[in-house]
Amino acid sequence: MRRFWSRVRAVEPFDPERTLFVDDNAAVLKAARAAGIRFIYAMCHPDSSRPPREHPDFPGVHSVAELL
Repeated sequence: MRRFWSRVRAVEPFDPERTLFVDDNAAVLKAARAAGIRFIYAMCHPDSSRPPREHPDFPGVHSVAELL
């Protein structure tokens, strides 16, 4: 996953201290943390046909709109 973030940065430079990242996969969220991304949120209910999920290591949101 670290390779992913370095490739993203090569294509689209960004400041990890000012970056917001939202995902529903715990491994991907942890990789973002390891890459130094400052604002990381877990999507709690990405699939409406399934029950919401808790991500104990990250604050959760039900919609990206909650972050605006």
